[in-house]
Amino acid sequence: MLVSKMFAELIDQINHGRITEAHIQALMDDPDKFLTIEGCVATLIGLLPENASWFSVHDGKLLYRAERDGKKFAVWGDKESKPYAEVWGLSVHDGKLLFWAERDGKKIVVWGDRKSKSYDDVFDLSVHDGKLLFWAERAGNRFAVWGNEESDHYDDVFDLSVHDGKLLFKAVRDGKQLVVWGGEESEPHDHVVELGVHDGKLLFSTHRGKKWFVVWGEVESRSYDFVFHLSVHDGKLLYFAERDGEQFVVWGQEEFKPYDEVFDLSVHDGKVLFGAKRDYRKFVVWGDEESRPYDDVTDLSTHDGRLLFRAHLDGRSFVVWGDKASKSYDEITDLSADDGTVTFYARKNRRVYKVIWKRAA
Repeated sequence: MLVSKMFAELIDQINHGRITEAHIQALMDDPDKFLTIEGCVATLIGLLPENASWFSVHDGKLLYRAERDGKKFAVWGDKESKPYAEVWGLSVHDGKLLFWAERDGKKIVVWGDRKSKSYDDVFDLSVHDGKLLFWAERAGNRFAVWGNEESDHYDDVFDLSVHDGKLLFKAVRDGKQLVVWGGEESEPHDHVVELGVHDGKLLFSTHRGKKWFVVWGEVESRSYDFVFHLSVHDGKLLYFAERDGEQFVVWGQEEFKPYDEVFDLSVHDGKVLFGAKRDYRKFVVWGDEESRPYDDVTDLSTHDGRLLFRAHLDGRSFVVWGDKASKSYDEITDLSADDGTVTFYARKNRRVYKVIWKRAA
């Protein structure tokens, strides 16, 4: 029976004082640990103590914050942390509990048996390359922490990550934003947006006055009213730009045809692929090729040298592959393609179909 399957866990929770008489009575009232309502089956995976104030499930085991004798602690399955004045920010990394705890009026980060130094505050806990990664505050200054490494102090820090083995984040000093990568600071900017690294060089957008531009290492793009969806392809900057209320693609020095709106940018077979909107209708653009207009287009890609996407028109959904379209359905999902075959699932009324579409060469 399912009761005997979880008996050992139940006894362990009783021994730790996390199960009360009320919990045991609830279990006896539902011995099969199943509840079925209108075809929906709910399986009981555990019992929370009465003083649990937050919970989640990780790898099928309950993760929660509990209290005993005025102390707080973290619990994941049969693993229980030491008690602290407070614990929050619970998660699990590499099979070990990760959270911040309050001790002697200060905050520390706890990951399994590891504990960080004490700080006034800590935020954005994660783990990278087996080392704790978070940002901390001390005496009103904020800084990044990665393992035993602490960055310089700033007015604020955010968007922590690690690229090429070096700590990368945005910082604020005297009202200006700057990028810090491996301890080296960029020049200050009013704003830094879409921060990343490509081919060993910083990639982000910023602005001077009201004009935005892209920075990639030492390269700066032209200035526009706005730029977004930054990337690099074939050694050239690739992004969306906006000018005078119109949006368009920029790839290197080339500006493409403007539309009311553009979205879903990529490159296939050396040609730019994106979605566009004009006069409330949507298109798919691939190089010089522009599809007919639809109410909506999604899942833009190519297969066997032909455009492939989902389209919606006049209340019906279908797949477009090159110059052909599938039958129409109420709803389509999970579109994929492989080896000359397109596959998707489709619903018509209450019937759901798996559609396999092969086209002649």
